Amino acid sequence: MTQYLDRFIPSRTSINFDGFRVGRSTNDLYDVQLDDEDDALHRIFLNTARKANYLVNYKKRISDVLNIKHSNMIISNKKRSARYIPKTSPWPVKARKQPLLHQPHAALDMPNINQVETHMYRHVIDWGRKGQIATIFFGEVHLWSSRNGEIAYTNTGRTVCDCLKWNRTGSRIAVSRTKSGISIIDGATLKIHETVTCPCRTCKVTAFEWTKNNNIIAGCSTGSISVIGVTEIKYACRIVNDPIIDLQLSCDETYLMVGTKNNDLHIFQWPIELNGVPKSAFLFHSHKFRKCAAWHPWKNSILVIGYIPDNKISVWNINSRKCIDYSTVEPLFKKASDCILDYLTFCPMSGELVVSFYYENSDSDEDNGCNFLTVFSDLHTRVDEIRYHVGRVPYALWNQHGTKLATLSTDENLVIWDFFGKESKARIHAIKKAAKFPGIFDSRFQFGSFLR
Repeated sequence: MTQYLDRFIPSRTSINFDGFRVGRSTNDLYDVQLDDEDDALHRIFLNTARKANYLVNYKKRISDVLNIKHSNMIISNKKRSARYIPKTSPWPVKARKQPLLHQPHAALDMPNINQVETHMYRHVIDWGRKGQIATIFFGEVHLWSSRNGEIAYTNTGRTVCDCLKWNRTGSRIAVSRTKSGISIIDGATLKIHETVTCPCRTCKVTAFEWTKNNNIIAGCSTGSISVIGVTEIKYACRIVNDPIIDLQLSCDETYLMVGTKNNDLHIFQWPIELNGVPKSAFLFHSHKFRKCAAWHPWKNSILVIGYIPDNKISVWNINSRKCIDYSTVEPLFKKASDCILDYLTFCPMSGELVVSFYYENSDSDEDNGCNFLTVFSDLHTRVDEIRYHVGRVPYALWNQHGTKLATLSTDENLVIWDFFGKESKARIHAIKKAAKFPGIFDSRFQFGSFLR
């Protein structure tokens, strides 16, 4: 195995975007890749949402010329579902009116990321509030600054393992260590600030979450959680019977979501009383495999859950304990049965739902499939979509403002996208007035000047 000096490897090769071709229309809506989709040279980048808009517009133009009604242009044999479809989105959202995603803003090589057990560890990479992306590589924490491109790493004797998490201010990182250890590392000096041991002592710490008052919630392989203060463990209790693989607090810290390895999803009321047993608010148990879940960024009671293999997503109101929407989702031009749902996340700014799909190529001559990142305003409306990665994308990260999205794939690429397009200042201002968002990568990482 090659021993790399750091996690973020620069300048291994250049990215070829020759396969992306802009349509002749003056409207950016019709930017489209017109070449054969199966041509490997043209599979680097494709905005399939623009392609779909282009095809719809093309059919409308033909119908206008031939004086044919638009309803007769598209013949479908699919029966309409009798299930009720809400007229409005089941969650608050400020959706885009046209596709905005363009070519990647920056790209980094992430060697050996395909060896991570993605079904087990959910917190192997995180993007801090100060612009630093942290991940684990050969037993150390490696950081890459999105502001100046600087790379740094810790020196713990390769004792870091399994998971890490930035706090809300981006000043400290919680990391799991060998021998059930939990360490807090200073984000500026990369020195260990404090180390405690999980009360289980024989477990593996597998998930972290930070609270607003700078406490750490740590979950371990025995199903226990520990609430850690500045220097000591404030509270420890076994709350589930299986290894914990995910911890997420709702936006106002009313609920704590606990995901386990055996497919259960527990919702607990937060904070936990120090003198009592954690109060369970809800338990999701399904015969289907629960792949991922996410809280809405500003509606505390809304939780979405993704299931495989049928790629169904359910939207729940935890306050009322009701499922408010449920649907099978799929990327454009593909069937749900041919794809695998890998990850989902809400945009912190707009509330749009981003879903990662992996399409496995059935052609025996092709070694890899491809990934689709699809943006939903609700479970029945796709407002944007891109195809770029050739591996699965089990991780997606947002910068502090929710304007940039980083996708980490098993094709060993970490790619950063301008979620609201290249010239997104006006669009961002329209979404969130009176906010100023600096272009974190504008000084060095313009399109065409990649690190890899």
